[in-house]
Amino acid sequence: MIKTILLVILVNQTVWAGCPDSIQVITKGQVANCDGLLFSPEASKQVDENKQDLDYYKNLSEKLQIRKGYTDQEINILDQRLKLYVDQSQALAVQVNRNESDDKWQKIMYFGLGVFATGIALYGASKIPTR
Repeated sequence: MIKTILLVILVNQTVWAGCPDSIQVITKGQVANCDGLLFSPEASKQVDENKQDLDYYKNLSEKLQIRKGYTDQEINILDQRLKLYVDQSQALAVQVNRNESDDKWQKIMYFGLGVFATGIALYGASKIPTR
């Protein structure tokens, strides 16, 4: 992979000593007028494919980095929501316990008032003269 990257870097250099164009087609037996690298058509094709692969994976890597950023943000938001839900759940549990405690005392009080009212009614009934 490193060799491929170095090869692509060498091919992409456009500054060649004395070359009017960055790419020149030469034929067998022709003398090159500048220093550089000579690739066979197969090697040139392989370099092009490697460059396309490099561009594809570079683009894919950038997209994955962006997506990872979104995922991290989503995780933070979900974590905050979870903390909020836990806090609200605990507050509701405390409120339910208070209400249950209040209900118990209220039932005891109503029962006591009922006993007291029944006692007064019986006392009052016992005071009624009978014939």
